[in-house]
Amino acid sequence: MYEWLLDAFSTPTGKSQFISILVSTCVAISVLLLNQKLTNTRERKKVYVEKIEELYLAVVEYLETCDALITDIQKSTYREHETGYHRYNEATYYKREASISKIEMLCGLYFPEVEFEPKEYCISKMPAFWAATSGQFARKEVSGEEVVKKSRDHIDKASLKLKAICRDLMNSNML
Repeated sequence: MYEWLLDAFSTPTGKSQFISILVSTCVAISVLLLNQKLTNTRERKKVYVEKIEELYLAVVEYLETCDALITDIQKSTYREHETGYHRYNEATYYKREASISKIEMLCGLYFPEVEFEPKEYCISKMPAFWAATSGQFARKEVSGEEVVKKSRDHIDKASLKLKAICRDLMNSNML
């Protein structure tokens, strides 16, 4: 086979054909590798953007469920009239917990540069929830307005911080 190659490309025309084949092969491989790199980069960016959207939706769900829990307390939606204790909508509560878990998962898997601490968003950061469910409102041990205001302040701070995280991720990955 080696001798056949030498015979086939021994003439000046054969040598030029050989060089032409080598150059064409190198160009084809280069184009293929460049195309693959561009496709991978585009797909990676697409997945990243989808995960940012998913994170933002989880943030919005967290904020909406926090607001719903506090609004239910303010409106006495689940208040037991005999005891004065407040119950809560369990579906809303578990949805809130699931959104925190989802935010934590997305940050851990896709955005390790983001420092997300779930403890900063736990239910204990909303004192109105504890005061309502433990009976502190019913026994008038706490000021309802003050505790609800602290809870609303927590929601507002969480909103600013979580939305800033999403906005920073969007800005940093739109290059």
